[in-house]
Amino acid sequence: MTDIITPFIGLFLPSGDLSKMAATVANSKFMWGDVVANMIDFLIIAFIVFLAYKQLSRFKLVEDKTKPASADKK
Repeated sequence: MTDIITPFIGLFLPSGDLSKMAATVANSKFMWGDVVANMIDFLIIAFIVFLAYKQLSRFKLVEDKTKPASADKK
């Protein structure tokens, strides 16, 4: 995902690469670009898993509707 999404985001950044964006706080380098890139990757993967789950649950609903009714009803 990093090779697909982050280059497009990098077009709008002065450094040209999202993963190289960093902030220095008290002699420590915080790579906030990596954090943002990982969050974007997570959201994309979560959305794909959500769509797959919706499709699979739809197939299960169709399967449940085709089962014959139980004769044990009183």
